[in-house]
Amino acid sequence: MTNAGQTVTVTVVCKRFALGRTASAPRGDYELCTVRKQVKKGRVTVTTYGNPVKVVVHLKAPSTNGYTAYRQKKAYDAG
Repeated sequence: MTNAGQTVTVTVVCKRFALGRTASAPRGDYELCTVRKQVKKGRVTVTTYGNPVKVVVHLKAPSTNGYTAYRQKKAYDAG
């Protein structure tokens, strides 16, 4: 929830990366991470599975009178 009373939408993307070489695309049945959202606590938990991944978190909220739209993107290297 923002200070303008708007609900924040959270999107999490996990991308595979390899240090010093090009990362290959994962198989369709292979999960790089799982995301668990706890809405009442305002918490997002990302679990990775041993491979090096880049986790990108997007936060978005619409604009209202007197407030601009909220957008934030943060990237984390896991593994």
